[in-house]
Order: sequence, then structure tokens, then C-alpha cells
Amino acid sequence: MFDTFEPFKKLKKKTFTFSPKRYEIWLEGKLVKSGNSELPIYFTVITQDGEETYRITVYDNLLFDQIANQFILDEFITSNDRLQIVTLPAETNTNCMGILGLKMAIGATRHKKDFATNEPYCCNLFFQDSEPVKVTFSFSKPEKLIEFYN
Repeated sequence: MFDTFEPFKKLKKKTFTFSPKRYEIWLEGKLVKSGNSELPIYFTVITQDGEETYRITVYDNLLFDQIANQFILDEFITSNDRLQIVTLPAETNTNCMGILGLKMAIGATRHKKDFATNEPYCCNLFFQDSEPVKVTFSFSKPEKLIEFYN
């Protein structure tokens, strides 16, 4: 299955690219859209307000209405079967259980953030034999999941 990690450890950020072959969009636990995706997803380390963050760039024209072309996520941590890149604001425009649960585990990553409907709060990276095989994005308004597979 997927590689495993000791949970809730902060990781050093590194720039990398993931090249998916297909995607799936899940809303309220139901598959609502799927298809091929051949454009890379870029994970770029940047410094913002003195803190290293990730700028994530998704250039998939088929999904422009579902996921922002570019967004910032704050912290890079381990979880049981994945690595996570998250933004967990102390104050936000959503009461998403995913954000609340992660905030309880690791704390807030910034003071305030209001999420747009196409802006994720979490990216999950799944590995097999140390190679990335799946990247997912979790959204809070509405709660949905976009999965990319290589």
C-alpha cells in the first residue's frame, strides 16, 4: 500500500513537480467528475512574511473552475500514510471538520484566512517506495476532494 510516517512531524520543504495522468473529483462522498490530466502540478518553496511556504500551481484548464491555478499552503507535516501541506487559520470563513481536527493536532499555521470555493486548505501526498503516486486537495467551501494519480 502507501508508505507510512510517524505522524505530526514538521518537514523541510523542497521544490518538486508531480505529473498526474488522471483526476477524480469527489463531492459529499460521491464521484462527480473524472478524466485525464497530463499537466504537471508545481510545488515551489517561497518565503512569505519571513516564513517558508509552498506556492502550488495547477495548470489544468479542464479544472480551472474547480481548483485555483495558484495558491499558498503553509506547513509541511507527516501523517500516518501521507505527507500533508496545510493552511490552518485561527480565524476563517468555514467550520470544516478537517481544519478543526488538524488545528487541534498541530495548532494554527496563521492568524486569519478566508478560503475561496476553489482554494484548498490541505494537500495530501501519498508515496509508494518513496515515489509520489497520488496527490489530493481538500476543500472546505463546499467540502470536496480532488485526487490526482500518476
